[in-house]
Amino acid sequence: MTEISKTSTDLKIINREQVINAYKKGEILSPVEVSERIHLSRQTVSKAIDYFVGKGLLESCGKGDSTSLGGRKPEQYRLSDKLLFLSINIEKHAIIFTLFNLLYEKVDTQTEPFGKNEQPTPNLVWNLLRSTAEQYRAKISLPYRVVGVTLTMRGLVNHDTGILQYSPFFTWWPRSIPVRRILQDIYPEVHCFSIDKPAQLVARSVYMNHEEEFADKRVVVFSQKGIIAGIIDHGKVLNGRNSLIGEFGHMVIDANSDKQCVCGNYGCALQMILPSTLKELAMKNAGSYPDSTLLSSDYSMPVIFQYSAGGDPLAAIVSEYLGRIFAAVYKNISVSFDPEALVLMGEIGKADQHFMDSFHRELSKFRYYPEEYDLPILFDERSEDEVLFTGSVESISRFYFNDVCAERL
Repeated sequence: MTEISKTSTDLKIINREQVINAYKKGEILSPVEVSERIHLSRQTVSKAIDYFVGKGLLESCGKGDSTSLGGRKPEQYRLSDKLLFLSINIEKHAIIFTLFNLLYEKVDTQTEPFGKNEQPTPNLVWNLLRSTAEQYRAKISLPYRVVGVTLTMRGLVNHDTGILQYSPFFTWWPRSIPVRRILQDIYPEVHCFSIDKPAQLVARSVYMNHEEEFADKRVVVFSQKGIIAGIIDHGKVLNGRNSLIGEFGHMVIDANSDKQCVCGNYGCALQMILPSTLKELAMKNAGSYPDSTLLSSDYSMPVIFQYSAGGDPLAAIVSEYLGRIFAAVYKNISVSFDPEALVLMGEIGKADQHFMDSFHRELSKFRYYPEEYDLPILFDERSEDEVLFTGSVESISRFYFNDVCAERL
């Protein structure tokens, strides 16, 4: 990008954003290197770097090497490791806290489990957050400081308002809980908060890994347990007015099903791929394959794919069934979004050839696709923890960078 005609304030913010983005991958760069990379004048880059150093966002790494023409050695800079962010991941049985810096380095991780048979109330969760906040205040001292908090929770979480509209994990909780406001009360010294559901963080993590490839494409991501997904539209992770984008597991695939989903519908795709449903399918065909290793398994997708790839015919039947279900979901997405690429991650990222053949056969039946429908499919087998962590780093750092660039912090 280059300097463009804007108001002086807008131009200053745009230039700062370009400069700080050059450092986002943790590189050590001099003002000259940044200037050449983003095509801004050295003077503009140096002013922005001085501003970020003053804000504690960049720090000096000493002198670099002289150029081939000689001259003074240039000062080099990188993102500071003194600014810390706290990731809070609320799972079904525990809260996972991860403290990290802008260099993607984990400083501390701890897990606070709920009681074994306890149905955690909102007050229990908020009290755990308060006690952990006090622990970190006691452990962290200047020059280190927490400047942002990101919270992840499954369900309908509105990224813009910070409101938890509904949680399938905690169905007994009231609706429309103002999570951001609660976090602001618990962390009054912090001014930057990000509230997300896993689908959004997964999509952000995918885009970070494929930024150049996906910058001008519409991409769908199938990920992790169940069918959570994210949609990336030309570099933007979509959320929707009611935060419903990505809840593809709640597409009704079988309207005649007697299986009720946590969302209230019957026959959702999520119900069609539960281990209990997959076990029912296997047991219906078990008479023909009594020696199948699948019959003594937990019917998780990775196990099914592993046994199917290893030649277990019963596992292959179940794998092909999963391919048909995911194809049905993808076809429903394609008539409204028409993606140009598909990413399979987590459990579904381990899909075997039986799954893929079944998936493609099902797509080929849809006559609205071109005769030669060439859908690029990428596999990403990173763990759920890694994906959510990198997505959290990207989400909260983007908020923080934007606030610093616009002088709101």
